[in-house]
Amino acid sequence: MVSAIDDAGLLIRDCFIWLYTQNQPKAMSLNHFIEKLNEDKEIKDTLKNQLNGWKTPQIKSCFEPIVMAQKETEGTFLNNFRKYNVGLLNTNVKIGQDMFPSNVVSTDKINEVVDKCFLISKPDKKEKGDFNAHRTVKPLSLCEYIINLTTYSNEAIVLDPFAGSGTTLVAAKKLGRKFIGIDINKEYIEVSQRRIKQTNTTYFILNDIKAERQLRILEKAAKYKRLNKRKIAKAV
Repeated sequence: MVSAIDDAGLLIRDCFIWLYTQNQPKAMSLNHFIEKLNEDKEIKDTLKNQLNGWKTPQIKSCFEPIVMAQKETEGTFLNNFRKYNVGLLNTNVKIGQDMFPSNVVSTDKINEVVDKCFLISKPDKKEKGDFNAHRTVKPLSLCEYIINLTTYSNEAIVLDPFAGSGTTLVAAKKLGRKFIGIDINKEYIEVSQRRIKQTNTTYFILNDIKAERQLRILEKAAKYKRLNKRKIAKAV
């Protein structure tokens, strides 16, 4: 849908998230598939115990995205509005408990249960580091949650092709995972290095290496291709 909107020449301005708390889980147990294996009962039981709690990769959906797009403006937003009466946002419109409009909308009452299940606070200065000027630092707990959710063993390699200030890399190291981080911004790479050092990480930096070398590294890690030449911070 987003690609179609973009192909139509519209500019994607934002994405609303309609948050709700009730929905049916879609992940499937693996027991049914294990029972179909041509193996003896002992092996099947071992597999069931080994994969207890692990299911097919379908997260329980508790939100719906709503894309906001518009035609390209003619001149400034103000001039465009004066000509067509469209293209601005009415911030007098409120939802929920008279909150300023945001791109997260919930029809459920926000209470202690919802807060604990769905809302993760932005990282404070202590978590980010006083030296970290990145504007969109993700919470460490969020990255740890996703890594724990998606990686089965410590042999997993976490790849972040837009590493920013390195929160995903720090989370991966704290959880004992190997990781590769890529970012085009030298300043953010330096911030990532400093944050990684603070987690007592053994790592090394590959600077200004050729694109072919980068591709070989990434193909071994996760078979990623067609990446532009970037600098890599890699931990082993």
